Amino acid sequence: MQTDSMGLEADVLEVLERRGPLHVTEVALAVDSHLFSVEACCARLVAAGELRTESCGVYELTRDDTADDSVE
Repeated sequence: MQTDSMGLEADVLEVLERRGPLHVTEVALAVDSHLFSVEACCARLVAAGELRTESCGVYELTRDDTADDSVE
């Protein structure tokens, strides 16, 4: 179970990058952490501009790391 807040933030971001928008309960299961810890983590990430939520408890990345801006 993840207890380090920076490690938890990295894990949450990784899960959302891989799987797309998820409900906070799904994120908590994916990172094997307590729901309240993940909710607090997501709130910090929203405040930092890393995540957004458009539906109650559903989080997604604000940036699009998967976009390929290079021209070949």
